Amino acid sequence: SAVEATGVASEDRTWSRTEQWTMQFPYGGQHFGMQPQIFGMQPQIMQQPQYAARAPAQARYAPQHAVLSSPHVGASPSPNVADDFLAGSEKAVRKEYDPETKKWKKYATVLKLDRRPFAEGSMRSAFLMRDLTKGETANEFVAKMSKDPNEHRQVYYDDVAMQMQAKSYAVKFNDRFGKKVVDFLVCYVAELVERPGKPVIGVEQRIHGNYVKYNNNWDWNDERRNTPQAFSHFSWEESGHKLLICDLQGVGDSWTDPQIHSVDQRGYGKGNMGMRGIRAFLNNHRCNGICKALKLPQTSKPAKSLSDGTRLNVKEAAKMEAEEEAGNELTRTQRKAEQLKLSLNLPAVAANISASSNRLVVQVCKARGLLGRGETCDTSVTVMCGTQNGETRVVYGSANPEWQQRFQMALDTTVANLVAVVFDWSSVDGQEGTEPAILGMVTVPFSQLKDDMGFDEREWPLMEYPSNRPTDATIALKILRYQNVPKMAAGAAAPSSAPLVEILKYLN
Repeated sequence: SAVEATGVASEDRTWSRTEQWTMQFPYGGQHFGMQPQIFGMQPQIMQQPQYAARAPAQARYAPQHAVLSSPHVGASPSPNVADDFLAGSEKAVRKEYDPETKKWKKYATVLKLDRRPFAEGSMRSAFLMRDLTKGETANEFVAKMSKDPNEHRQVYYDDVAMQMQAKSYAVKFNDRFGKKVVDFLVCYVAELVERPGKPVIGVEQRIHGNYVKYNNNWDWNDERRNTPQAFSHFSWEESGHKLLICDLQGVGDSWTDPQIHSVDQRGYGKGNMGMRGIRAFLNNHRCNGICKALKLPQTSKPAKSLSDGTRLNVKEAAKMEAEEEAGNELTRTQRKAEQLKLSLNLPAVAANISASSNRLVVQVCKARGLLGRGETCDTSVTVMCGTQNGETRVVYGSANPEWQQRFQMALDTTVANLVAVVFDWSSVDGQEGTEPAILGMVTVPFSQLKDDMGFDEREWPLMEYPSNRPTDATIALKILRYQNVPKMAAGAAAPSSAPLVEILKYLN
């Protein structure tokens, strides 16, 4: 039962090793007094010196930031001890969060923590731990403690609440498939009540295997896996556009340490980036076969092929492939850029284009001065050459963004210009119908390229749209024209043109 119902072990009281401790173990289902007999120890054994009453907790434990340095924790038991099950253990209060009621429940427990961490990150140390209320087997846990001695206790509660909230969405995700597909590890906060200051730690079940990060709390994701990216997209739709769960990582599809972005940017720790974080994911997410199976609305980028990443059931994938071709749709910005290009009435025939150049590489480098001093925007660039186009990622919160992304395109004498359009996504809120704004554009006539050195690199002034007046902003592009030589038959003479791998080194 909850600790407050037991009438003992309240948060403002230190437990004594000599007093009887009555509690209910949540997995044992019975009340009992913690007597030596229940652990197979005889009363006379408890009279031995090693079981004498211990010194006060203040003398046994270090402060919060050195909480796990107690000499008795994890120490080897004396060979004269008949049963060392409780050796190095301590009483604690386990606090579990219920995402449905938004309330915390408290339970009494007994923990045993290792003295030294088995892993360390930049912010926290991880210690192996056992929960003795679960017996001697299958109870490996990880206890996480901040390296910052001044970190606020509330951080631990926020992290646990966030992971349990994410777990509730995993249940809903699984319900759509009728089976368990993904999960988040159960976790809780443990308050070490026998230590000075009653420090807290974060606890979760230990899992074994290859630990992988699938996306972060901004705009990166590992597209080799579809399930994590589809789950993040699902959380946005399932919440009614109130939150998005990302920063997914773990072993297989057992995940831990997620981040939640909420529209109101309230709660969920320092990593909650609000709508900016939500837009960062949605603007760079490519819907995949699982998104389609869940009938999630497509985001701005073209969808992946159904054969890309995690595969669906073969029959279901074939049915969906027959219903629509995946991956050939234009994004909102590409469609808008195409309309803009048509409105320019550019010449259809190129001048002074060498017949030896049939390929084009464009590197979108950076832009400068997109907005006034102190203002920022969320920008992407769409580049177009004839009927081909490419789109950069979105760079957030900068008036001087850098992309450094390359695009390869075919080039022939019917194409006279390269067009680049800069878009601002800061006003796009993820709702259907909202469109990015055009910050400016540039038209690059191939006849003006100075590529005697193999490439043309310069900053082009951005033109205002639709007035076509010059602005103070610029965009830096590297443009390389070359001839793509077909693969030669064995024994044939090598072509004089440099292969692509050699040409691309100019763009580094």
